[in-house]
Amino acid sequence: MTYSSLPGAVRTTAALALVVAVCWQVQQVRAQDVIDWQKPTGLPRVFDLSAVDTNATSSPIVRGNRIRIFRMMPGFLTDPVGLDWDDPNATDSAPPGPDWVNLSLGNDNPFFDFRRPGDPGGIGYYRVNGQLQLFDSRTTCCTLNLQAVTPAGRDQDGLADGPTILTPGLSVYHELDDGTAIQGFVGKHVRMGAGWSTDMARSVHYGMAVQRPLIDPNTLKLGSVYWYVGALGRYRFDSDPATYRAPAWELMPGLHWQLSGNWWMAAGFLVPMGQAGPPDPRLWQWTCSFRF
Repeated sequence: MTYSSLPGAVRTTAALALVVAVCWQVQQVRAQDVIDWQKPTGLPRVFDLSAVDTNATSSPIVRGNRIRIFRMMPGFLTDPVGLDWDDPNATDSAPPGPDWVNLSLGNDNPFFDFRRPGDPGGIGYYRVNGQLQLFDSRTTCCTLNLQAVTPAGRDQDGLADGPTILTPGLSVYHELDDGTAIQGFVGKHVRMGAGWSTDMARSVHYGMAVQRPLIDPNTLKLGSVYWYVGALGRYRFDSDPATYRAPAWELMPGLHWQLSGNWWMAAGFLVPMGQAGPPDPRLWQWTCSFRF
């Protein structure tokens, strides 16, 4: 991973530093609450996928049923997908940071998640993905997310110019004793530039998903399979009642196969709600992600 002096990336990193500073007091309170992770959990052991290398410091540890869902900001610390690092071995020599912050930078690869018209980033953009864990317990966690994209520049084989867009968001994850879990988030895209603050309260996007184990490791002998159903929404605020637009909703069923802590495959399908005619056959996604 190469750190370059890109103007947009510098502004993004500064914004993330400001968020960390504001939430520092929250973390001081969190640090006083020491959780014993060795005690028996309320989840059945067949759903426990936390048997990963605890000595690794390059990525957060995957625990329990915490899986990534398409187009959802995760409420737990996890490395993002869709980042192409210039030097994959660069993180191995980096000193370990605090366990409540996760920061990743790299070239944006848009083929690991659903892409909709108007989504920020893509080929030729540099992406910054930051997470700040506000609290984390055995069943519930909450994360402040800050994502940003900016043109990578010709020196990085990217676009020479284009918009720099920040995407702040708040995510929550809650797990029940039977393996069922709920994820939810709310966020928005903010285009940086002259007059950027006037667009802060005009639109938001949000989502919620329910997941449940479908096949446990004792049956499959290779990871766990989950099914999930999500709902994604977008809402645009407007002061003129005559231009009111109803919130746009999409239903998203899917499957997630967690083979190990660093290897998973997922498939999903978007179904626009309230749209006349059959669903668009292009609104499906299949992703395989692994690290070695």
